[in-house]
Amino acid sequence: MEEIKKLICGHYKYGIVHTDKITLFNDTDHYGKITSSDFLRDVDVCLDYLDNGILFMNAKKIVYAFYVPENSFSGRVFESDWEHEPHPKLIHTGKRHFWSRKRERFVHSGWNRTTEEVNITIAVNLNTYKIEIFD
Repeated sequence: MEEIKKLICGHYKYGIVHTDKITLFNDTDHYGKITSSDFLRDVDVCLDYLDNGILFMNAKKIVYAFYVPENSFSGRVFESDWEHEPHPKLIHTGKRHFWSRKRERFVHSGWNRTTEEVNITIAVNLNTYKIEIFD
């Protein structure tokens, strides 16, 4: 007789994979460290609780880029120095120098969300991760 496995599945708008926990949510605000967390969008989750508690997730991982300005005093990184297209909400327009007439697109230095996303599949054992579900 073939073994019947029990699956519990769901969908969440967002997720954050921390070093020791996974947070799944739809509309509330949650935070994580960019250097040690993965930020996910459109998260499909299935929990196989008969097979040692394995959680399977298919999602789109949001790509972040770290930008350092050419001129360390300005704190601005202009479009010519972007490696990835930043999220539209993070893009500003201004002059590179106070005497310039041309206005250019820029982002502030530091970590910036990009428009790029990578499809990923994650399988984690619930013995090593805590799961937090909101909404």
